[in-house]
Amino acid sequence: MALRKDNTLLHTLPPRIFDITSCLRAIRFGWIACILSGALTLFFIFASVLTESASAFFGGMFTLFALVDVAILLALAAFIYRKSRIAAILALVYYLINRYIMGCMPTSLFNAAVMVYFLVSYISAIRGTFLWHKEYKPSTKQE
Repeated sequence: MALRKDNTLLHTLPPRIFDITSCLRAIRFGWIACILSGALTLFFIFASVLTESASAFFGGMFTLFALVDVAILLALAAFIYRKSRIAAILALVYYLINRYIMGCMPTSLFNAAVMVYFLVSYISAIRGTFLWHKEYKPSTKQE
C-alpha cells in the first residue's frame, strides 16, 4: 500500500483513501448511509402512520408522502453503489437540505454523532467516487 504523493488536506481527512481498497470502502460508506437513512425514515413513517401518539410526537412530519424521500435515498444508494460521482454529491446536498428544512440541530451528543456519521459517510463517498474515476476505473477505450 503506497501512500499518494500529494499530501493535501483532503487526502489526510479520515477515512484516508490511498488505494483501491480504501476507495471502495469509502464508496461503501456512502451507499450504506443512504440505505440506513432511508430505512430510518421508513421506520418513522410507519410508526407515525400506525400510532396516533407517534404522529402527534413528530408533529405530523412523517406522512405517506415521505415515501418519496425513501425512494430518492434508495435510488441515490443504488447509483453510489455503481460509483456515480453525481449521486454522491446529490446525496450530501440532499442530506444537508433535509437537515435545514427539518431544522434538526444536534441537541444531544447522540444526535451530533449521528450527524457527523452521515456527513463523513457522504463526503467519503464523494472522495471515493472521484478517486475511482480518476485512477481505478477500467478503461473502456477500444483499440
